[in-house]
Amino acid sequence: MRIVEPREKTISDVISEMTGVEIKGNTVILENKEIPKLIMQHDKEKKEVRFILDGRFAYIFPEELARYVADFVATAMAIGAGFGHYAAPDKLRHFAPSVSVVVKPPEAIE
Repeated sequence: MRIVEPREKTISDVISEMTGVEIKGNTVILENKEIPKLIMQHDKEKKEVRFILDGRFAYIFPEELARYVADFVATAMAIGAGFGHYAAPDKLRHFAPSVSVVVKPPEAIE
């Protein structure tokens, strides 16, 4: 039986251990806002756009639908995070804000 002494990890070992799957693509920008956790790959030959959400889910859409899909996904993610929409500057703008109803007094009705 051969005994192998454990060696110290090198920086290369540490980097190798933490390196996951390489995902190539571009960040998605809507209304000058970079949408977090959303990557886009455009296949110009097939006229398709692949959206990769959080590095785990990928969906392919025709080019014509890409802007609508990106907007829908970004809005859904923002609402889930407590924002009113993806362009909201902070959490003060809620998805369902409080409203007040103004009713005319009876004497004002003709």
